[in-house]
Amino acid sequence: MKSAGLLILVMTLVCLPGLAWAQTCPNPQKLGADFRMTDDASWSMLPSLSWTGSEFGVGWCGSNIYFARVSSSGTKLGTDLLVTDDATCIWGPSLSWTGSEFGVSWYDNRDGNFEIYFARVSSSGAKIGSDLRVTSDASISWYPSLSWTGSEFGVSWQDYRDANYPISDWSYEIYFARVSSSGAKLGSDLRVTSAAGYSQWPSLSWTGSEFGVSWQDYRDWNYEIYFARISSAGAKIGSDLRVTDDAHDSEYPSLSWTGSEFGVSWNDRRDGNAEIYFARISSTGAKLGSDLRMTSDANYSRYPSLSWTGSEFGMSWHDTRDGNYEIYFARVSSSGAKLGSDLRVTSAASGSYEPSLAWTGSEFGVSWYDERDGNDVIYFARIGYDSDCDGLPDDWESLYPACLDPLAGDSLGNPDGDAYPNLEEYQGGTNPCVSDCVDADGDSFGPACLPGPDCDDADPDNWTACASCLDADGDNWFVGCNAYIIRHGPDCNDADGAIHPRAKETLCDGVDQNCNGQADDDRNRDGDAYSVCAGDCHDRNAAVYPGAPELCDKIDNQCPGDWGYGVADEGCGKRGLEGGDGGGGGCFQIAGGSYSGLLSMLPVLILLGIQSFRNLPCFGKRKKSRG
Repeated sequence: MKSAGLLILVMTLVCLPGLAWAQTCPNPQKLGADFRMTDDASWSMLPSLSWTGSEFGVGWCGSNIYFARVSSSGTKLGTDLLVTDDATCIWGPSLSWTGSEFGVSWYDNRDGNFEIYFARVSSSGAKIGSDLRVTSDASISWYPSLSWTGSEFGVSWQDYRDANYPISDWSYEIYFARVSSSGAKLGSDLRVTSAAGYSQWPSLSWTGSEFGVSWQDYRDWNYEIYFARISSAGAKIGSDLRVTDDAHDSEYPSLSWTGSEFGVSWNDRRDGNAEIYFARISSTGAKLGSDLRMTSDANYSRYPSLSWTGSEFGMSWHDTRDGNYEIYFARVSSSGAKLGSDLRVTSAASGSYEPSLAWTGSEFGVSWYDERDGNDVIYFARIGYDSDCDGLPDDWESLYPACLDPLAGDSLGNPDGDAYPNLEEYQGGTNPCVSDCVDADGDSFGPACLPGPDCDDADPDNWTACASCLDADGDNWFVGCNAYIIRHGPDCNDADGAIHPRAKETLCDGVDQNCNGQADDDRNRDGDAYSVCAGDCHDRNAAVYPGAPELCDKIDNQCPGDWGYGVADEGCGKRGLEGGDGGGGGCFQIAGGSYSGLLSMLPVLILLGIQSFRNLPCFGKRKKSRG
């Protein structure tokens, strides 16, 4: 046990703030909480995320196609934009940023069958112009993937128009088209695939001179991942590359360009269940190295989304290893090796599905749809690097080298001497090296000043005296501050210095120390009839509570003060008359755990005689409560 204790000690030490000698959290960490993007009674699904250089855009489908903006810190900007409003079946948006606006593609059946559409959205979240119908054939066109070249868009999709398979229901082929920056179609459609069998679910990526496209294909009598190249003018280059070659289905590819080669990720059933895989493809369309298995759990891992950072790949997918679908994240090196361990992004009690991942230059944004609120809702989260485990991302700390160190564990530090420690500076988007304190009258009091706010910043003798700003209990939390209600206010009890919004709650004393409106913050985690303050001595096991019957479960089901507390499974042992091995003999136990059971045994006592009764096993040895 000494070695285990040493390991725990070491793990604890390396995550203590202030230790700059070790990089303690090399894997990406989740930054902040999940952000709920949508808040309507209808369903919202299949988000597509794109980074602009300063914020995110996200498109999704509900009863129509919608769009919204998200700040770099993960807050919603403005209101939702209704991109389409034709009351038809709409699905599958794909979003791409041009440098000044967004392009979005989807499919809907306003024309009597499913067709591919395109629209433009401004950087401020307003629709530009009208919808462009990209396809115009009598068959189904589904699942577009959109990519920007620097001057125009490329869009790829699966199309049913060729019906070339012996069983005509299996006749999807991959197509490609170009769309101008102003939203006009350029040239004609390119048929990318011509094999017998399904060709589905394309993922398109631009290299700087041409497109790469990957898809799943049934030509080999099970789904395999394929790849092809398309010129900037919309012509196919070379032949198809078969990326996977196993006897089981490989599905849902996600393609990303590094600057010199492609990375592609997919889910694969070669291991008996769906696992996430990764491979590399050269710029000329040749496979590089072997497949990398990313996940190794006994449950389903599906729908990966891949993004390149400039030095490595980030990958997100949904996974059932926790008993329901959750969003996960992992990293892959430029040479195709897994880096670190998987990060579980979501921990909701309901399913979280089909993530879309985007890199900002310093961290990842990920969006998905989620069932935790009773219907399908769009969520967003941030993933970044936090080497010292202090809650401050490395990239943010690196912006302020004069006062911060990514390895120093300095979230509680306050180098600029204002009212906000570094963690609050990060959360508020302010500079930790420059004081935010405004003190016009030079009395050290004012907004964001460490001593407190000032209700009259023109009079150095008037800040606590004026009735509009008071701290009667001297805990540096204020009441009645009018315009100066800041992070150090308001105080819910200005007569007690131990009560303020950051005080530690004392459980079960009937006092609200932390000003959250709830006395005691009482808990009932296990859902039995007793909370902690009602006497539950084990709030993570519903079989343990005051007055609980003893069960043969190898634990003590009673609480302090109960008869039998302190002994597990009384009456259940091998010598017991009740429970246990059921063999009889051994220790005599009074019924119900009290001497009231003697009344029912009175005839027996008379017959046996008092001496015999004394010789019964365990007579007079009633367990004593520790309470």
